[in-house]
Amino acid sequence: MAAKLAGPRLVAGALVMANLAEFLIFPNKLSPKERIRVLADQQRAFFGLDADTEAEILAMSYHRMKAPEKGASTYRWLPKMYCDEFFEKGILKLSTIKGFGNDAARESNEGAFVEHLQFSDYERFQVIGLGDDVLALCTTHQPNNKHTGNDACFMINDPSAFHDLITRLLAINFPVIRSEHGKVSYKHSRVISGKSKLNVPQQISSSSIDFAPLAKYFVKPKTFEHEQEYRYCWQVNGCINGQLIQSPHYQQCAHELTKQLTRKTAWN
Repeated sequence: MAAKLAGPRLVAGALVMANLAEFLIFPNKLSPKERIRVLADQQRAFFGLDADTEAEILAMSYHRMKAPEKGASTYRWLPKMYCDEFFEKGILKLSTIKGFGNDAARESNEGAFVEHLQFSDYERFQVIGLGDDVLALCTTHQPNNKHTGNDACFMINDPSAFHDLITRLLAINFPVIRSEHGKVSYKHSRVISGKSKLNVPQQISSSSIDFAPLAKYFVKPKTFEHEQEYRYCWQVNGCINGQLIQSPHYQQCAHELTKQLTRKTAWN
């Protein structure tokens, strides 16, 4: 493996919707060994590096910045009182990606990544925490509640139609910048890597800090693979501070929404 690389480093605190821990730019294309070294160093420093994680990075089999795979029917497990509320009042509660990281029952590094981006004339590495402005709904392909502990669910028969309808509803109160839905990918590391054709300046700015696709919010550690999660994400214009969103407009569209869903009770 190559010797430790010297390169520009910028250490910063909060910036716009991001908590930027480390930012590196290399003006020339790195060799695979050099790239692996930088990624392993950042993973080790900020998230830890066990044997499985190191092997994954060495094999360059970490997450890639590509659209998540789409799927068929999914299940949203939740307490029966909230399931009833959804069908009877049309209220749907969404939380933020960053809020997931503050929930002890969830993966603590939600919204935090080692991002690697390759441009035509430079490579960029950053350790960053995001998600204050990204709303999410987590569902699963599992038709049972063994890993959720909840006693009711609704089945989303058409994920694409469901995603599109919620996007329209959200846009009533929040300008939706971009949205995505698909299967969650499970790896050991927090590394997510990709190439970009965009002309993004090398210097850091509010417009260049977060332009990587929403695919980064569809990655979780291997230890959560049993969840078989299917996720819906919406990036909105403005920090929503982890609050749950309830809109009266959901009730108006409840009939249209429930036509796409199947209500179920718990079974094991």
